[in-house]
Amino acid sequence: MGITARGAWKSVERHFLDTGIRADQDEFSVVGIGDMSGDVFGNGMLMSEKIRLVGAFNHLHIFVDPEPDAAAGFRERQRLFELPRST
Repeated sequence: MGITARGAWKSVERHFLDTGIRADQDEFSVVGIGDMSGDVFGNGMLMSEKIRLVGAFNHLHIFVDPEPDAAAGFRERQRLFELPRST
């Protein structure tokens, strides 16, 4: 069984709905496993401009931002996603 970023995002939206968070309107913090190279994590990190990415890691890198800015982070995630073979 596989899952797409869109399917994972629908699960996130449903979970947040139960907690009163609107993932398309309210900022929320995320820690994840993956990179912006186009896997489920990378695609999922582009589903909302409201994500504050606090930390992430993959097989090569560790990323930590204790005070992320959602707008600036979204722009940077988009930039990394658009790079060929970005990790």
